Formats: sequence, C-alpha cells, structure tokens
Amino acid sequence: MALIGCLLMVSALTGAAPAGAASVTLGSRLSTGGLGPLKIGMSVSAAGDVVGSGFDPTQLSGESPADNACFWGGISPKRYGVSVLGTGFRIAVVFVSKRSVATTRDIRVGDSVAKLFRAYGSGLHAKPNFYSPSEIHYELAVGNRKLLFYVSRAGKVSGMQAGRKPEIDYVEGCA
Repeated sequence: MALIGCLLMVSALTGAAPAGAASVTLGSRLSTGGLGPLKIGMSVSAAGDVVGSGFDPTQLSGESPADNACFWGGISPKRYGVSVLGTGFRIAVVFVSKRSVATTRDIRVGDSVAKLFRAYGSGLHAKPNFYSPSEIHYELAVGNRKLLFYVSRAGKVSGMQAGRKPEIDYVEGCA
C-alpha cells in the first residue's frame, strides 16, 4: 500500500514486553476491536507494552496529538504481515497482509470470496477500489468500526483491515 505525504522519520523508543505481557500470535484474531491484545484506540506506549520491541512506529506527519500526528508501524514477527496505522498517537487501523492470522470467523488471506460470504453473509457490502473502480473490496461496518477485505482478481482475500472511522477509510496513509 503506497504511503504518500511527508515522511518525517522519527525513531520511537519501545521497550521489551513486560513479563507475562500478551503479544500478537498466530492464535490472535482480527475483529473490529483490533487484533488479539492489540486494540483499536490503544496508545502507542500501550501497543509497545503489548508487542514489545517488535513494534517500530514511524511518524509520518504532525508533532502532537493535537496535530492528529500520524504513524505507521510494523509488528513482529514480520512473517505475520501485520502492521498498524495510527493518528493522535493511538492505533486506528490494523492491517493483515499474510495468511498468518484469522478473523474471529476464521477468514484468512487466501480464502475464497465464497468462504468470506459464508462467514459474514449479508453484513458484507461491496465497494469499488479507489484506484481501480472495476475491482471491489468488501466491508463489514459495526458502529464507527469496520472490517475490510481486499479481493484479488482470482476471487481470493488478498488483505484484511480492522479499524475505526475515519482512518480505516483513508486511501494513502493519513490522507
């Protein structure tokens, strides 16, 4: 996913997870609330406590919560394909780009659209892709939260997101 805008690289200090702290695992489940212990609305410092040194946020814009500071961060282990987007120093969207973790209804990257509809049914709504309107993705909205499922031309889930509005509707980073 392309990120356009001011890429102000800032190092973020996150310590190792405290003893007994939860982390994102293959058993973590994606929902409108987040991914396992990584919750939508969680502060950057709390996310660092949850995932430890495996969180590497990079500031993209803004300097303070009042500026609605934007950041992007990968979550370790990288092989899971999990990352986050945040604003105001809070997690706003969780992305899953690999088959690693499933939703609460057992949908994973690589699953068929038929399986997606068996799991979520009429709650799913098709939306055109911003860059390629002939391609669609599916949304499941619950209050101010959404699950998004991107679909390949072969009819397979190619990526998943969970997050809050308005951030989950951003097209390129924080825009």
